[in-house]
Amino acid sequence: MNSVLNRDNVLQRLDEYLKKNKTLVRVTKTDEGFKLWYDCRQINEDIYSLAQELGYDLILICKRKPREFYDNFDSLADTIEALIRNKYKRFPKVDEIKTELHISSRLIKKYGGIKEIKKRMGYTSPSDLIDSSGHFNNSVWELMVANFLYHNKIECKRNQLLFQDKRYTFRSDFTFTLPNTEILHVELWGYPVSSSKEWVVTRDYLKQREEKEKIYKDNRIPYISIEGYEILYNKTFPQIQENLINVFSFLNVSLNKIDPDLLCSINHINEDTIIEKVMSYSNDPTTLPSSSVVLDNDISLILYIKSRYGGWIKFARKINKQTVRLDDYWSQDKVLELFEQLFLQYNYIPSYDYMRKHASNNPLFAKVIKGLYRFPNFINLKLKFYQLKVTKNIKIPARDICWLVQISECTGNISPHINENHNKNAKNILDSFSEETIKNALNLEQNKREAAFRAKMFNLFNYIRKQYGCILMSYGKYTKLRKSDSFLKKENLYFRSKTIGKLRQFQLEYIRKVLESDYAITEEEKLFIKQTAKGLCNNQYKPTTIEVQLAQKLLSFFN
Repeated sequence: MNSVLNRDNVLQRLDEYLKKNKTLVRVTKTDEGFKLWYDCRQINEDIYSLAQELGYDLILICKRKPREFYDNFDSLADTIEALIRNKYKRFPKVDEIKTELHISSRLIKKYGGIKEIKKRMGYTSPSDLIDSSGHFNNSVWELMVANFLYHNKIECKRNQLLFQDKRYTFRSDFTFTLPNTEILHVELWGYPVSSSKEWVVTRDYLKQREEKEKIYKDNRIPYISIEGYEILYNKTFPQIQENLINVFSFLNVSLNKIDPDLLCSINHINEDTIIEKVMSYSNDPTTLPSSSVVLDNDISLILYIKSRYGGWIKFARKINKQTVRLDDYWSQDKVLELFEQLFLQYNYIPSYDYMRKHASNNPLFAKVIKGLYRFPNFINLKLKFYQLKVTKNIKIPARDICWLVQISECTGNISPHINENHNKNAKNILDSFSEETIKNALNLEQNKREAAFRAKMFNLFNYIRKQYGCILMSYGKYTKLRKSDSFLKKENLYFRSKTIGKLRQFQLEYIRKVLESDYAITEEEKLFIKQTAKGLCNNQYKPTTIEVQLAQKLLSFFN
């Protein structure tokens, strides 16, 4: 007898599942896990949120969350809190969050950037944004403008109401009284009008900015706009100060650049500390380490050096140190040595795109990618590597024999990057193999790819059957459902299987699996089998011989 499907029942089963399996990784790949995941959907609950409710730490039970998991800010905040509690004992840096949570900069920007996330989570200390006059500022940009004015002895008021009217509470960032006693307001905008309105934070900000500018215009209140993204974002301290001198030229007073440490007092590091930190990554007291080495270990230090000194080379000149030149370090032999490590570890050379995608989590991939910045012809180096292997009579894996065939025939996704030399070198390497060896390699890889794709399609059919009560589904209906069904959105498998001409075959194979498990199928599906067995079809694609044979075997289930 089936148990009653309700929230308490699902929570109990989920707790039992996690106690037994210790993870939610690949939860939909087993019958028990899929049923649990499906039942969570049936009661309009998210399996990961329920796991958190039971007291499980998502950092420990999930390697990667589903794409929609962090659409809720609370889910992101809870996961960061777990990182702080279990690993870092502090608020993690941007790169640490991206690596640990497997998320992109796009998601962090969605919530207004790392500072806004810290602020919403209560990790920003108000004392961080106190300027030299003792005034609290709402952002680092505002802090820098305030310090620049203060140390140039420019008097101004802060957070003044635009006018006395209880209906409006808008205040300007800076207010100046000009010699003719005219009042002039200054607004420092965080986001330009052209910003994308995709993110909630940006959308709300732009709406408020529009209202505020309308009040200025309708009431003829004089003001000046400072576009933070134009004059402050990603600029060095000298560039910022030059921009501020131009912005405040209306004051008709002499303005001078101030000490960078006075301009941005937040997270101030003195020069001796900077040098000590940087040189801790170098083996030579006279030479700076590679900027990429420091970047891997402390991105905030690199960004601070860029803002304060204008770049790595200028920093080296300022402290009288030499720099490491990539030309002096990287050579083709070094890249080929890394290829050898890849070959020993994986028994093949992964594609460039795959290594670049996973470089943040794989130190070896990251090294290879750095080497390929200096020697960017990946295809040429890979061919040279396998030419050396053939010369030493070392066996080449089947998947890379297939890669050599693609190069020799200028086919596949890499075909636009293949030139005549690549083509010629690949053919020379393939000449070392017998026709049977190449044919077996192609068949083996084809079977592997087909088996992997078949497993994906079976998982899709399984979901469609349990969610929508059928196996067969028109491409039009499938396309329509993908718009609202997150599971179907992941990959357009229907389209891919139709493209390679395997959709009907996979459907018949899956129906056989269902019938062997004593599950019933619909009358429409029975008719589909009978028509296919006779070589008939209701569209322009005539069944193949394999499909007809599969359907004929299925007829025995109805006799």
